[in-house]
Amino acid sequence: MRTHTKLTLAALTATLVMALAVNTASANNISLSNQTFRVVWSPLNFIGEGSSVRGVCNVTIEGSFHSRTIVKTIGALIGYVTRAIAGGCTENSATVLTATLPWHITYEGFSGRLPNITRVRLLLRHIAFVTQIFGGLVECLYADAGNNQSENSAGEVLLSSGSANELAADPSIRIPFVRGSGLTENCPTRGGFTGTGNVTLLGATTRITVTLI
Repeated sequence: MRTHTKLTLAALTATLVMALAVNTASANNISLSNQTFRVVWSPLNFIGEGSSVRGVCNVTIEGSFHSRTIVKTIGALIGYVTRAIAGGCTENSATVLTATLPWHITYEGFSGRLPNITRVRLLLRHIAFVTQIFGGLVECLYADAGNNQSENSAGEVLLSSGSANELAADPSIRIPFVRGSGLTENCPTRGGFTGTGNVTLLGATTRITVTLI
């Protein structure tokens, strides 16, 4: 009886260890239902640091992921933004520097308790844009600082029941002023974004589902 009990306990222990190993392995990757995406902010707000300068514009970005499977490696390049437009501004105006496209998308982590993650953090690299203030008399060019994550545009994909519904800009990120025209002393030295954009499959209203595999 004792031998049988020991064998049973050993079998149960081995089963639990194997189950934990499978669960751990299954949490290594993120699976996407589609590779292409569109995000629409109505609006996206640009807030000048230490300044009253603001920009309030509708912004759309489009792009694709390299694969429908993303390995959860911090800093990994996972896709590109290939199109970005700004318009419909209600306070000042903005122009995206399309020459800097494609912008690189890197994976920067997730939030939530496995296996039910609630947020996926992404970083955009090489973003650049011009804000026009004082009726266009002053132009201020802002561009990210390469590999300095605190000066790259970042956001979090908000998930609900596995569906990627929104992309919330991270207002703590500050993109530096590079150069401008006119009375550039009125250009804030840095600025950040606030706003939540609607996420869909490119060319459709379909949501992108995100699961762990």
